[in-house]
Amino acid sequence: MSAYKKGWKRVLALAPFCPDPTGWHNAFGNKIIEKCDRYLAITGNAWMKRLKDSSFQHWEPKIVHIDLAVDRADFPYIKKNFNPAGKRRFLYIGHTSWYKNTSFLEKLAQELPEIDFSLDRWEPIT
Repeated sequence: MSAYKKGWKRVLALAPFCPDPTGWHNAFGNKIIEKCDRYLAITGNAWMKRLKDSSFQHWEPKIVHIDLAVDRADFPYIKKNFNPAGKRRFLYIGHTSWYKNTSFLEKLAQELPEIDFSLDRWEPIT
């Protein structure tokens, strides 16, 4: 609602961005983004590469890519030693919407029983 108020010098939107082909993740945003000077889009490089071919390409002049909203300098590598090949583990933490492609991870886990796969997942609220 702030984007509609008069008197702001600049209006910035900050939100996750996923330009999936169905468009439902951001469909609500057109009326908001048109009122904004910039849209700080929290997303990964893979989604940004798809922007030009998405139904949200008209947002491109306003988008500033915030790479998953994480400054890697705040999270330096702390692990110096790794388990040898064959003794490593894989952990996925996240939700299981179709675009996360966790079914692919499940197939990998089935095909690689010698690898310890763990999925800590939750269903998104719809």
